[in-house]
Amino acid sequence: MPHNSKSTDGEPIRLFRQHGIEIHQFTSSIMLLQSVGDFLRTHEAENNLVLGICQDIASGKYAHGPPPLLLAIQEQGIPVGVAIMTPPHNLLITRLTDAAINVLIGVLVDEEISVPGISGLTPSAATFAEQWSRRTDQKPRLQFEQRIYSCERVNPVPLAAGHVRPAESRDGALLVEWIRRFSEEIQLRLPPGDLENFVAAGIARTSFFVWENGEPVAMAAASRETGRGIAINYVYTPPQYRGHGYATSCVAMLTQRLLASGKSFCCLYTDLANPTSNSIYQRIGYRPVCDAQMWQFES
Repeated sequence: MPHNSKSTDGEPIRLFRQHGIEIHQFTSSIMLLQSVGDFLRTHEAENNLVLGICQDIASGKYAHGPPPLLLAIQEQGIPVGVAIMTPPHNLLITRLTDAAINVLIGVLVDEEISVPGISGLTPSAATFAEQWSRRTDQKPRLQFEQRIYSCERVNPVPLAAGHVRPAESRDGALLVEWIRRFSEEIQLRLPPGDLENFVAAGIARTSFFVWENGEPVAMAAASRETGRGIAINYVYTPPQYRGHGYATSCVAMLTQRLLASGKSFCCLYTDLANPTSNSIYQRIGYRPVCDAQMWQFES
């Protein structure tokens, strides 16, 4: 079916239709959520990253970069998935059927949309990577295997010496350095834009927290707020302070704080290659939701 021309008011555009599968593009993440938000919120913890990034786009976080790609996927007129991309980051997909993945890849190839990698739930991300490799000259490389956890109640855990507190402006330079080290250690892209401004904005929103024992010794952040939940990320302890339970205590108390504020659950991602962190989070009260993968495409 011929492509439709782009609208100027945020209405969706049907890009492709095959075997009852339709892919619609949106110019507004708010319009995307109006179309498929109920579908995403049915499995809110599983889809927390897509929901959170859509909220970030709506807030203007990516306003100074290339326009994001916002796609909703329907089968027989029913929403079944979402694919979004904020260049230069990976394409991010929800759980999709093999048939939907095949149609999605066809649209991306036909539209000559560059995809640096794929992030999504297992096994959908692996299926996309395999099919993408067949359709292009790029080869997939598995970068991360992760697990999404959710916590609705914090278990009693022994706390390290010190206390959690919101980060303050005087912590800004330290958090910038810690985020750089954190990103290097796990080979993760830095946040878009100027890192100093990113940290300053997060401190102003009370998103960053530190565990202090005479001085800041660990950090964690609250991000990607959804309707019922919120994510915790940037969990980091400098090497010289490790082994004292600072990060565990910081995550436990931050989780408790966020649940007490009215959130039904907190969620986080872990690296499956790190059994220590996975066991620590489960002791706090986090329970597995599903697994996810991150693939990079190489020529």
